Amino acid sequence: MTTAPNPGYQYQVGASLPANSPNYIRRQADTDLYKALKAGEFCYVLNARQTGKSSLMVQTMERLKSDRINCVVIYIATLGSPDTKQEQWYAGIIDTLVDKLNLSDQVNVEEWLKEHKHLSPGAKFSEFIEQILLTKLSQNTVVLLDEIDSVLSLSFPIDEF
Repeated sequence: MTTAPNPGYQYQVGASLPANSPNYIRRQADTDLYKALKAGEFCYVLNARQTGKSSLMVQTMERLKSDRINCVVIYIATLGSPDTKQEQWYAGIIDTLVDKLNLSDQVNVEEWLKEHKHLSPGAKFSEFIEQILLTKLSQNTVVLLDEIDSVLSLSFPIDEF
């Protein structure tokens, strides 16, 4: 039996597959995650490294966007190193959300953080979600966190997160 080569096929090692990749194979997880996020449920996808979690995220995000749902990906691994301070880490998340949700013209992150310096970093983050995200976003929004395991290398607890 001979099969014709697929000109769209491109072997890839590591990283997530692009949304339009012919290599991506839909799984039950695609449907389950999409439906749950669309319904506004809190979801998590935990599995071993290199098992397609990020590709699943990319595919799901594309489907949600086609349904006019705002999607933001935060790559947790890029927010800091073991030397990063707790304040910096949370400020990085807030800054990323403001930037990716195009809220820069409505929120001055530095000023907002200064006005809330009396709060702990976790409480500040919660306040940001309640005061800013929930009031300024008129469209349903899904925030996806990738490489969440990188929090294990932080030098501070993230129990509030």
